[in-house]
Amino acid sequence: MARPERKPAPRKALAADEGNRRAELIRAAGRLFVDKGFDATTIRDIADAVGMRSGSPFYHFRSKQDMLKAVMIEGLTAALEAQQAAVAGLKDPEEKFRALVRSHLRIILEELMLDVMYRVPSRSDVTELVVTPDVVERRVAPLAS
Repeated sequence: MARPERKPAPRKALAADEGNRRAELIRAAGRLFVDKGFDATTIRDIADAVGMRSGSPFYHFRSKQDMLKAVMIEGLTAALEAQQAAVAGLKDPEEKFRALVRSHLRIILEELMLDVMYRVPSRSDVTELVVTPDVVERRVAPLAS
């Protein structure tokens, strides 16, 4: 009995999936580098975190150092985009400066809160740590004034 012929997945679908897997690796690597340190984190740790076999990350990155570079670029790019959005349309230099400070502090506070939530074993333990834009703004606004 002949098997039915399987058609290959469209290239666009494959490319999107590969981009998603790469992004998952970058996020997992970043978390692990923070938690365990760069030297103590293994490729196997990163692969396990995203449900891959230990050799699979090398399809996306040549080395652990390349992963670190991607983590750094991703973080810097996100921060730059947030800063650009914060000052978009502002003309006054003092307003721009205050907006940049607020944006920077908001990013730091959100990351700290996400880190706390990521590390706490039970979500019920973090009911008072819920991060919403108004909570962030209340905490950041006095620091930027």
